[in-house]
Amino acid sequence: ARSKRQLHNCTDHNSVFTMNGDHDLNVDLDHFGEQYNEKCGVFGVYNVQQAAHTTYYGMVGLQHRGQEGAGLVSVAQSKTPGGQGEFKLHRGHGLVTDVFKPEDMEALGGIHAIGHTRYSTAGGKNQIEGFQPFCVKYRMGNIALAHNGNLSNAPELRSFFENQGVLTQSTVDSELFLHLISHSKRQSQVDQIFDAMTQAEGAFSVIIITDKFMCAVRDPNGFRPLCIGRLKGRGVDGSDGYCVSSETCSLDLCKAEYVRDVEPGEMIIIDRRTVETGTFASLKLPAKFGTSQCIFEYVYFARPDSRVF
Repeated sequence: ARSKRQLHNCTDHNSVFTMNGDHDLNVDLDHFGEQYNEKCGVFGVYNVQQAAHTTYYGMVGLQHRGQEGAGLVSVAQSKTPGGQGEFKLHRGHGLVTDVFKPEDMEALGGIHAIGHTRYSTAGGKNQIEGFQPFCVKYRMGNIALAHNGNLSNAPELRSFFENQGVLTQSTVDSELFLHLISHSKRQSQVDQIFDAMTQAEGAFSVIIITDKFMCAVRDPNGFRPLCIGRLKGRGVDGSDGYCVSSETCSLDLCKAEYVRDVEPGEMIIIDRRTVETGTFASLKLPAKFGTSQCIFEYVYFARPDSRVF
C-alpha cells in the first residue's frame, strides 16, 4: 500500500510520471532524453587528400554513437601563405548516408575536415542550429568545433554570457566552448583554446580545427575516449595525414594506423610541424580530481571491436 501511495503522489501535473487506468506507471522518456544522453561521435582529419570523404567513412564507423543527425566541416587550403582557408559546412537530420549525398561530398572537398554524429546531450533534438560541428569566424580567423560529452557547468556559463549580451544560436552546451574561446584575453589561438578548456567542467572530448592547425582535447577525468591515427602517404605530396576519433573502430574503416590515445587532460596540436616531423605538441590541463573513465563506454557506448581506454 505504501508503494502504491508513493507512485500516486507522483502523478501531479508537473511530473514526468503518470499512471493509467490499469495502475501502470508511465514515464515521459523525452523529459530525460535531453539531459542524460552523452553518446556522440567525433572524427577529424588533417592534411589528407579528399578529407571530406575520409571523414565521411570515419563518421560511418561512429554511427552507433549517434543516429539523430550528422555534420561535417571541410577546410580547403589557403591559396596565399599564411592566409585563411575556406570552411564549408554541411549538416542534417538522419544517418550519415542520408545526410551526405555524392554531390554534397564533391562540394565539400578540402584537405582538413571534422565530423560529428549526433545523439543529443543538451539542446533541442530537432533544431538544426544545434547540430555539430559548429563553424564560426571571429577576430583570430575561422574555427570549427565538434564535441562529445556534457558540460556540468553549462548553466553557469550560459547565464554569464547572456548577462554579457552574447547572442547564441542554439541551446547546446557545446556552443559555449566557442564563446569561451572568443572571449579569452590570450593572444594566440592555441592559448585561447587552452584557456577555454580550463574553464569547462564535466565530460568533453573535443576536436577543433582552425586556419592553421587541428587540436584534440580530452577532459582531465578522461570520461570519454579519444584516439589519434596516422594515414601514411595520404597527405599532400605523399606526406602523412593524421586523424582523431572517438573510437578506434573508425580508424580501421579509414585504414588508418592507431598511434595512441589522447591522455586525460591532454590537448594535442596537429599542424604542419606534425606533418614534417611526426610529433605532436602537447599541453596539459590542470586536474582537480583523478581519472574516472565512464564504465558505460564498455557496456553501452563503444563498439566491441574498439580499443577503449
